[in-house]
Amino acid sequence: MRATLKIEAIVSTDADQKNLLWKENDDTLNTVIRDDLTVENSGVATLAIAATFAVPFGDVVGGRILKISTDASIVVTLNGAAAGLTVVGDSSYRGLLALHGEFTSISILCGAAAANVRYCIVGI
Repeated sequence: MRATLKIEAIVSTDADQKNLLWKENDDTLNTVIRDDLTVENSGVATLAIAATFAVPFGDVVGGRILKISTDASIVVTLNGAAAGLTVVGDSSYRGLLALHGEFTSISILCGAAAANVRYCIVGI
């Protein structure tokens, strides 16, 4: 199985993005390709206000690539940490979290509005 995680941020002063303020021109700095990962688990969860959701790993024993998107504000806590990462989304844009690392647990706390969360974990 091949897993690719690509993150690209382009900042410009115009809608056509011709007047660039910042763009990483070396694609190898934006992309992680892993051929050693063997399992994935993905899904969609609808979370009520203030609900907590433990992201299921399925057959994934050790997560290495994680992507979460949401249409409302959530707090994502990784590996049982005391503090989480706030991911902000709303009806105009989706909040995104994409990481390459080592994950043993992922918990999501929904904020002040119900959230539709999409998740994907790839690992061993």
